[in-house]
Amino acid sequence: MFGASKPEILLELVRSANVVDHQTLENAIAISQRLNLPLERALMQSGSFSEESMRPLLAAKQMVENNTIRLDTAINAIRLAAHDDIDFQSALKKILSVHQKTLVTPSMNNDLTEMLTQAGVINQDQLGRAMQKSLQTKILIGRVLVITGDISSSLFNSALQAVLLLREKSISKSEAIDGIRLAHQKNICLEQALFEMGSFKTPAVGSLKLSELMRMSGLISESELAECMEIELFKNKTFGQVLREQGLATDELLEAAMMLQGSVAGGELKAYQAAEAMRLIAKENMLTENAINKVMQRARTNEEIRLGELLIESCVLTRDSVEGTVSQAVTSNVKIGKMLLDAGLITKSMLHRALRCQSLVKYGVVSKEQAVKILSSCKQKEQTLDQAITGLGISAPTRMQWSWV
Repeated sequence: MFGASKPEILLELVRSANVVDHQTLENAIAISQRLNLPLERALMQSGSFSEESMRPLLAAKQMVENNTIRLDTAINAIRLAAHDDIDFQSALKKILSVHQKTLVTPSMNNDLTEMLTQAGVINQDQLGRAMQKSLQTKILIGRVLVITGDISSSLFNSALQAVLLLREKSISKSEAIDGIRLAHQKNICLEQALFEMGSFKTPAVGSLKLSELMRMSGLISESELAECMEIELFKNKTFGQVLREQGLATDELLEAAMMLQGSVAGGELKAYQAAEAMRLIAKENMLTENAINKVMQRARTNEEIRLGELLIESCVLTRDSVEGTVSQAVTSNVKIGKMLLDAGLITKSMLHRALRCQSLVKYGVVSKEQAVKILSSCKQKEQTLDQAITGLGISAPTRMQWSWV
């Protein structure tokens, strides 16, 4: 049973604390099973850990086994120790101090589980097992459903977004359930599902969330983002507070993030520039003002690009074919796309990729140069937009890909 055996505790510590990459962990698991080695020995044989660097993980594992601390507390302490370059015991004291001030126990029967059940994604048996495992491990139920394989991580993200939009009164409960169902059936993100349903509402330009800034800057992973969102939604905490509790950000970093968000809202920085500045602040200990100045020095004066130009520069279409079909007087991206589609110059799927890409430029999520690289990769490697974005090491909020007018 999940969370009951000793090897599984160490595995979840390593996996959830993100102390090694996914492939290294999978290789170590395979070696452990093939040679009948303890997981810690397999990890050390892989070269990812020395005996010294493995020691905090084993100490955390022992404390969880002895019921001294909860598994989620151990995970957060390991994260904080790695993030702040401090020893495990110091990190644990910090985590326990923060949690004592903000202790909230969420209900497992909540909007997330209710909508997943009503959308037909999970059944009552799966929900019951997940509830039992959540009680045993103290890990929130959505995360448990992902760990056990009952839902995919991408669908988990979509369901969390549905809960968030429902609470913001941006969609109705029936739209949220239908959106989750469609996202599950077609293996697409919630925003695309809502877009296809005609229920998507375009966000305001400059509305960069802290969660998006942290993810775009690469300071948290996709799984950490989802984990923090679930805690934010069901323990009624701010995202910044959750980041601190999880050992993923310091107060100083959160202050810098607030300043960068203000610069984006005021039109002084693009979202991708704020993300770049955030990386400089976190990774190179640069002052916020200096980081902003550095990214501004590299800024281009004109970041706008018409759909036709994007298709030409990414080598999807030739200049002659575009200019021979589309008049300079036509400025609407949707109209340009329809003219190219009617002329048989572009497929519907490639047009949708281009429109989504152009939307990212509009919101400042990617630069014009990055947009060209993304669409060029779609063409050359026959990739989906998501594959191209991931392949180029870019994180792009899905809610900013559907403003096509």
